[in-house]
This record gives sequence, structure tokens and C-alpha cells, in this order.
Amino acid sequence: MHILNPETKRSQKYYNSTKGGVDVVDELKGEYSVAKISCRWPLKIFFALMNIAGINSQIIFRDNTNQTISRRLYLKTLGKELTKHFMIQRLQNKKLSISLRQTIMKLTDGVEKPTVAPTPESSDRPKCRFCPKRKNLKTIIRCEMCDVPICKEHTVATCTSCGKNNEIESDIE
Repeated sequence: MHILNPETKRSQKYYNSTKGGVDVVDELKGEYSVAKISCRWPLKIFFALMNIAGINSQIIFRDNTNQTISRRLYLKTLGKELTKHFMIQRLQNKKLSISLRQTIMKLTDGVEKPTVAPTPESSDRPKCRFCPKRKNLKTIIRCEMCDVPICKEHTVATCTSCGKNNEIESDIE
């Protein structure tokens, strides 16, 4: 006859009672995953760790703030906040296209890292922020909202990104 060890029985009961958490994590990992198809095992481990880190950070956020938001919204906000610093840093690249510069300004809510003290000749008449470099238009006009140099071609006293905000505010009034 087969005799069961009572200690083994208790450990099996404990395992069975706690394995539900693993199923929940697997379900959450499958719902929104950063994994891409790959045969490289280090990459698969990295993607699995990223998925679990996203789940754990949402649990910590929920416990610390007592706010319950959807996983999708949380992951979008997390991604935006993690990349915001690098987008602001990328704005300092003078060779960035106008459309990309405007998209970054929109995504970062117009926040721009202050530049190092300008040289005397550039502070008198800086170049328009939205003109391509080949135009080399210098201007004395600055946006009233974000204080970036702009030429007459792009705006009337406000740059194009701030002008949209003004239109929304004037519609409300």
C-alpha cells in the first residue's frame, strides 16, 4: 500500500492555494505584452521581466495612491513618463525636423529643457524654431506662451503649438 507523507500533503495544499496568483500574472502578461517574436532566449527573458515589472509597478502604484486605473491607461502613462526625459533631451538637437519637433512638444505638454546660456550674437536675433535650417530666418518675435523664437510666417505672436491651445481656451470662454 502507498502511504502519504503528511508534510508533503501540507506543502501541496499550500502550493495549490497560492498558484492562482501565477495564473493571474500569466493572464495579465498575455493581455498587454511588450514581447516580440524572437528565438533569442536572452531577449525572451528580458521581455518577460518587462511584463512582470509593468504588473508589479501597477500594483505598487495602486497601493500607494489608492487609485484604480485601467491597465491600458496605466501602461500608456508609464511609457510616456519613462520616455518624456529623452524626448525633451532630443528637442535640443538642432537638426530635428519641424513635424517631429512639434510632435515632441505636443507629447511633452510644451515642456522644454532650458538651453545653456546663449551666445551674445544669438540672443539678439535667434533663428525661428520651426523653420528648416536651410531657410536660416532670424527673428525678434517670441511666442507669448512658451517664449520660443518664431518668424512671422509661422504665427502671429504665438507659435503653432500654443495657438491650438489658445483656440481651445477661447472656445470655452
